[in-house]
Amino acid sequence: MPAGLAGDEAEQAGESLTDAARRELLEETGYHAAAVTHLVDAATSPGMTDETVSFFLCTGLTKRHAGGGVQGENILVHEVPLHAAADWLLAQRNRGCAIAATAFVGVLFALRATKAT
Repeated sequence: MPAGLAGDEAEQAGESLTDAARRELLEETGYHAAAVTHLVDAATSPGMTDETVSFFLCTGLTKRHAGGGVQGENILVHEVPLHAAADWLLAQRNRGCAIAATAFVGVLFALRATKAT
């Protein structure tokens, strides 16, 4: 599940959140999305910060390259079917990996949007 910022580089000034989601997906996973659907926005820590996170569902995926991020990033791509993603995340947590809460939320809303089980 890629993550990133919108408009954080000069060449991305004015970039929409949808465009950022599409760009981050390609950079980090190597997949191009034919369609990007906004799912939900959520506050990361209400009362502490005004930061929000936006979740998107990317569909019609085509593999363009291996992924792994841009210069300075070292991203290992794991391809996990959506219906197995929550269990996979829990297994990683049980192995001692730190899993962002946003990963679980993203899976929840992606499952809800696709009605996958």
